Amino acid sequence: MGDGSGMLASERSTSTTRTITRRTVTRGVAWSAPLAAISVAAPAFASSIPCQVTTVLDNLTPGQPVGVLKFLPSSVTATIAFGNGAGSGQTGGTGTVAVTTTTPSWNYIEVEMTDPLNAGDYIDVTITLSAAVTNLSFRIHDIDKTGSPQQYGWNDEVWVQTPGFTAVKGANVIGTGTDADAFRNNVFGDQAIDSGLNHVDLKWAGSLSQVKFRYRARNSGNSGNQHIGIGNISFSDCVANPQRLAGRAAQSRTVVGGFVPGETGALVAGRDN
Repeated sequence: MGDGSGMLASERSTSTTRTITRRTVTRGVAWSAPLAAISVAAPAFASSIPCQVTTVLDNLTPGQPVGVLKFLPSSVTATIAFGNGAGSGQTGGTGTVAVTTTTPSWNYIEVEMTDPLNAGDYIDVTITLSAAVTNLSFRIHDIDKTGSPQQYGWNDEVWVQTPGFTAVKGANVIGTGTDADAFRNNVFGDQAIDSGLNHVDLKWAGSLSQVKFRYRARNSGNSGNQHIGIGNISFSDCVANPQRLAGRAAQSRTVVGGFVPGETGALVAGRDN
């Protein structure tokens, strides 16, 4: 969200248990780990969308499970639920906070499947808000594939199951996000997560309280672990704190990096926070 456009910057993928190789896994957090309440400070205003609030994932501890997310000063919270199917027995670090190997590094929410995989294995991701909001947005990071058509490797695809979204795609991402035409990468290779090539920014302008997407394996075989990441979640909530909003609106504000200086958890321009 650092560019103030409502979308998120890209990142290079690794988790706290992962070496530089993107698909190498050492599972350090159990899939069955309970949900944890997480207090996340966030800016109250964005220059492009009034009253926009955003998670600041860098405030979270890498390796911990993600449960209830708070969007201060909004009273709206979010939970993220994960479910797997079609034979997907190993979900790796799904549902935990991971950290990139970029400089500077930043955090994201892991969604991961591990060997063995068959084409069609999937993880469903459901983001549920405690109240209806508008302008809900987030980025899905690191949609890519490796190998060649004759070799097994990972091949990520994303089917967005909640209609009404708009999408801004990285340069190598194709598809419309449907079941038959999922978001996927059109170029073979493990592209860096900060390359601008392998992400999709999703946004729902209308009012809603839940969105769902399916992360799916396009190939069968010994693909190594494959994963995507969820970037910061953002939405408009102009009724979060009417008195505070009214007071702030009356002030003359200078916006830096898309956010009001002095706001708690203000984002840094040009990167995902």
